[in-house]
Amino acid sequence: MVTTSHFPSYADFEEAHRHTVAILSKELPQSRLLGLEGKEYALSEAAKISGKDCARFAGTKFFGSAFLASKILPDGLSLDTGTTSTDIIPLVGGKIDPESLVDPTAFHLRRMASGRLCWIGLTATPLDYIAREIETKFGKYSLFPRLGYSEAIAAILEFVPPELARLHAYGGLYPSKEEAFFPLAQAVGGDRILLDPEKLEALAKALHQEMIKRVALSIEKVSKDVHLKKKIAVVSGLGREAIARKALLQAGFMEEDIFDLDSILGRDHLASASSAYGLALMAAERFSDQAFSLLP
Repeated sequence: MVTTSHFPSYADFEEAHRHTVAILSKELPQSRLLGLEGKEYALSEAAKISGKDCARFAGTKFFGSAFLASKILPDGLSLDTGTTSTDIIPLVGGKIDPESLVDPTAFHLRRMASGRLCWIGLTATPLDYIAREIETKFGKYSLFPRLGYSEAIAAILEFVPPELARLHAYGGLYPSKEEAFFPLAQAVGGDRILLDPEKLEALAKALHQEMIKRVALSIEKVSKDVHLKKKIAVVSGLGREAIARKALLQAGFMEEDIFDLDSILGRDHLASASSAYGLALMAAERFSDQAFSLLP
């Protein structure tokens, strides 16, 4: 079973979908594509889908972590903060976001508008997307376009072990704390001479708080949209502690109602790859027609 990312490198979703089906048909002809509604498509069936309906195959990678969360909570939220984005997925009656079943094609844009897909990730979010201006005790700073990513914040504040970050980073490249100072200084129009480590760490902390605030606002938006009855959630992904948990707390969730997938799985760092692990488990259950426990 195969899910996809967000298709940003193609002219349109149909081109991306055609390329995906072509590769899988050649390399993994027995594989199936997962749609946003949770339906698995044989490649022959997926190949017949065209036009705007191809949007149902865009950015389906959230399903793995949401599937794991649904085995823990029948109702609540699944938060998966990865490198690029945070997926905020409602769980209703043990089902993964039932709204996607109504119209999988329309749901793609609907989830953007409703906050379910929040473009705040631990390492690959552009700094100027996090905030246009940021203030610390040392002053106000404007952030300039196309200079630096959230990996600078993560590295400076040491959110995750560097070796784990490199495992998930694009091309395996992830800066050391010292290396991360430069792009952050450059992003506000400075350099390492004008901005010493104390000022840059303060800047990183302020930007981190903005990231948490942005995700918290999306959590509140999704909670209102689905009329969430109880504030309870499962966090997963590389940024589950640095961003997802803190955003939930800011959105009014209680600490005891936030479950860390890593602790539940009993496997170090497995929650960082929850989308892949969850999809593999979901495929195993569907193809074997039996349920498996998450307990080690």
